[in-house]
Amino acid sequence: DPLVQWLASNAFPGCPNAPEDSATLRLFRQLEPDNAAADLLQLNRYTACGDKIRIAATLEQMARGKQFDSHFGTTVQTWLAILAREPAAGALLHPAGVASGQGEAPLTLALAYATVAAEPDFKPLLAACPDKSNAYAGACAQIGRTLAYRSKTAFDRKVGFELLERSGKATAADAAALREFHGLITPPGDRTHAAAMGRAIAEGWRAGGDELLIMRQAFLAASLSPTPPANWIDPTGKQQVLWSAPAPSQLPHWNAPAGTQSPQPQDNPKH
Repeated sequence: DPLVQWLASNAFPGCPNAPEDSATLRLFRQLEPDNAAADLLQLNRYTACGDKIRIAATLEQMARGKQFDSHFGTTVQTWLAILAREPAAGALLHPAGVASGQGEAPLTLALAYATVAAEPDFKPLLAACPDKSNAYAGACAQIGRTLAYRSKTAFDRKVGFELLERSGKATAADAAALREFHGLITPPGDRTHAAAMGRAIAEGWRAGGDELLIMRQAFLAASLSPTPPANWIDPTGKQQVLWSAPAPSQLPHWNAPAGTQSPQPQDNPKH
């Protein structure tokens, strides 16, 4: 089972006596040979061991990965099943609101547990990719692109866009994708949509999968467009690259009053 091998491998990120693949990480590679997440775990081990030669080789290997999957959604799904079957398992760590096994408390716990168990440490990768002048800039840019477009959690995608920005190789299309990404993960200011979105998010996590797809479905469940309108301002301030806005949607985005449309985009507006 890839999930079991991933969780076991991610539980011991430090420098082992022999920094080669552990048995669990080696099996995980065999099960998912195109998953760059395995290379990240190996990078973390080589970093802990101070093995600079293998760090360089691992970055190149990671850049060839076709996807990055930390199995976060499956871990959330597994914890939800455990908490539904054994509510006391959650109550041991978080007594309030869990014993009944109802409501959002089990989901909150499952997300927290999955973050601890499934999300890897990105600090060694970010340290190896400080800016566009470093020796690994090309590999770092490709790793960033894989994380930004072929991972399944918002946090992993954030790291990907950060690496693209650091590498100096972000394009206008990347800026557009980053803007849409920030639109999806920015909570609506109007609380009238919270209930519908909350139900859709809970249902999405119970099914497991991609966090951004879950958020997109949550916007649609609240009759909101998941695509930011042309006049939306990204609160992160990361709008350094030209943004070509999409055609107005038939659904209002949460930033626009219901029944209105976004203004027509201008040619290559700068922000």
